[in-house]
Amino acid sequence: MLKISFKELKTLNKEIEELITDKAVFEADIETSFEYEEKLNDLKFQIKSKIDNFKIEQQPVTAPPVNIPANNAETKRPATSISLPKLRIPTFSGDASTFLEFINSFSNAIDSNESLNNIEKFIYLKSFLSGEAYKSVSGFSLTEENYISCLDLLKDRYGRQDHLIGHFINKLLEIEPVKSSFNLRGLRKLHDESEISIRNLNSMGIDSKNYGHLLIPILLKQLPHDLVIEYHRKRDSGKTGDVHELIKFIKFEIESRESANIVTGHTHRVSESRQFSRNSSYHG
Repeated sequence: MLKISFKELKTLNKEIEELITDKAVFEADIETSFEYEEKLNDLKFQIKSKIDNFKIEQQPVTAPPVNIPANNAETKRPATSISLPKLRIPTFSGDASTFLEFINSFSNAIDSNESLNNIEKFIYLKSFLSGEAYKSVSGFSLTEENYISCLDLLKDRYGRQDHLIGHFINKLLEIEPVKSSFNLRGLRKLHDESEISIRNLNSMGIDSKNYGHLLIPILLKQLPHDLVIEYHRKRDSGKTGDVHELIKFIKFEIESRESANIVTGHTHRVSESRQFSRNSSYHG
C-alpha cells in the first residue's frame, strides 16, 4: 500500500509541475516534495524493520542439524537394535566335556529366539567363545549365511556323538581314586564327575544299562575299601549292574559323613591326621 501511495505522489507532482508557471514557487514546492519523500522513505524503512523483527520473533527455534559420520552411525546401530540381555551361558573354549552344556544353553536362549536375526545371533555366538573354539570361527565375516556355517562347524568339530561318547567314557575311567573314606572332598569330586558323565551319556540316548556292568567294577576300584564292603552289604541283588544305585550309595555315604562331622566337629579330621602320622612313622 505504501508503494502505491508513493507512486501516486510522484504522478501528482508531475502533473503539478506542468501547471506551475512561477519558477520560485515551483522550486519551493519541489523542496517541500523532497522533504515529504524523505520522510516517507524513513517511514517505509521503520515499518519494514518492525515487520522483519516481528517475523524473526515468530519463527520457532530449531536446533542445528548434527552431522554424524557414517562410521559412527554404523558403529552405534547394533547397540540400539540389539538389546543384550543378561544371559547365563557358559563360555565355550573347546573342551568337549562342556560342549553339550554350552550348545544346549545357547540353542534355548539364542538360536531359537525368533526376535533375533542371524547376524545378531552370530554376535552372541562369538561373544560366548574363547580359546581354540573362538580361533576356529574367527575367520568368518559377520553375515547371516556364515552364522549357520559357523554353528555347523562347531557342532561337527565338538558335538559328534561318537567322539562325545568316547570322551565321557574316558572321563569315567580316569576318575582319581580316593584312599580314605574320611576324604569327603575327594569323594564328592568322584561322585560329581561320575554323575556328570553318566547324565551326559543319558542325554545322548546311551542307556547306562549298556555299560553299567563294565563301569561299576571300575568305580568300585576308585573307592576306599571300607566303602566297597559297605556297598556290597547294602546293594540290592536285583539291581546288579545298575550304576545309578552305586552313585546314589556314594552320595548317601558322603552326606552321612558330612552330617556326622557337623555333630562331632573336627574329630574325624584329627583321627585322619593321627592315622596319617602313624602310617608315616611305620613306613619310616
